[in-house]
Amino acid sequence: KHRALREKAVLSMIFTWAIARDYCATNPVAAIKTKRLPWRKAVYITDEMLEAVYQKASPAMRDALDLAYYLGQRPADVLKLTEADIRGGAFDFSQNKTGKGMVIEAGGELEALIKRMNERKSAYPIRRLQLLVDESGQPMTKAKLRSRFEAARDAAGFDGAQFQFRDLRRKAASDLRDQVGIEAAQALLGHSSVVMTEHY
Repeated sequence: KHRALREKAVLSMIFTWAIARDYCATNPVAAIKTKRLPWRKAVYITDEMLEAVYQKASPAMRDALDLAYYLGQRPADVLKLTEADIRGGAFDFSQNKTGKGMVIEAGGELEALIKRMNERKSAYPIRRLQLLVDESGQPMTKAKLRSRFEAARDAAGFDGAQFQFRDLRRKAASDLRDQVGIEAAQALLGHSSVVMTEHY
């Protein structure tokens, strides 16, 4: 359902573009009536839920879960990170969606995670620059991440309505807000205002 709504939105944009250039007169997509999908605002991943999925996950998936939680970034941003994005003891990269530059200190548990990932990658004959690699040492892709996550989630007894990989971003921000404050959560998410963070 999510994919269908996205495709409808893209088609609508194409027809709007075509109308502006007199290639067509109407937007046929506008006649397609759809219901909005329920918002996931009420979804919060508890520590127990995360631990249950973590226990069922492969080592490669555990790396992805930890990295997504510690960085609090969108799945696409987590997947694209490479060793070159760690400079001066910090992650230094731009978010895909907003283009906002992010600098996140790579200390404490995040530093230990980087060391663990590098040790696992060193066991493969070819060392990839990508931080996240699969069980064969190949770069983790969106499809690989999804299949591994869903397998671990299903084995833990949860479904897509209860837990999606992207929910780790909200959990990371919520936990940081409770531990440190809303400003820290805002900085982690890269939001331009505290109001946006509170809404998220």
